[in-house]
Amino acid sequence: MCLYLLVPFFVKLSAFRLNPLLFYAITATAASLIYAAQVKRPIFADALFDAMATTRQNVIQQISKSAPNVKDQIRALDDGISRIEKSVKDFVDQMERDYERRGGYLGMFMGAAGVLMSQAFTGNYVFYGILSVMLYDTMSAVGGVMLGHVRIPFTNSTVEGALIGAVSLAVPLLILNGFNLGILAVPATAIISEAYGIEDNFTIPVTTSLVSMALGLRVL
Repeated sequence: MCLYLLVPFFVKLSAFRLNPLLFYAITATAASLIYAAQVKRPIFADALFDAMATTRQNVIQQISKSAPNVKDQIRALDDGISRIEKSVKDFVDQMERDYERRGGYLGMFMGAAGVLMSQAFTGNYVFYGILSVMLYDTMSAVGGVMLGHVRIPFTNSTVEGALIGAVSLAVPLLILNGFNLGILAVPATAIISEAYGIEDNFTIPVTTSLVSMALGLRVL
């Protein structure tokens, strides 16, 4: 998704009667609708399965009344169908939980909202916010899983993951802006936002964009 968020920096949006702010507003709106639909999906699924069970029981009761000689066979069939329904429902629930762990509808929505706010507050400095999410957030997670041992106080983040993420972000920042130790304030901000922010996909782009603007980094 981060690559998609960089589209305004590589595509002439005016050709489509768009500007970066409108582009990110549309993206955030779409992400919010997807998130809302996914949050409500379990409710819809439960309602569907409940309606199916109620309908099946009503049908079985009518058949049992009209043909009592096959009552036992009908009950056995009902038990079999009930087990199939339960298996399908458990499978759907498991798939939803797995997707939440792997992708995260909330993360997608908050990331889009964070980039929208960054664009509104800082203009094209949002580039550095997107870069921070793409590099720091990703590499700190990978580094934390592979090498992480020492926890940052009061968080689930690791020192090793934070350092790997910070280096991954600092290198392109230095390439784009030249050697300047002040640039290290951007990865430092990303570390704090990821470790202590309520939702890092939102806080990282907003805070790092603001710091980049304060530092006067190169605007692309």
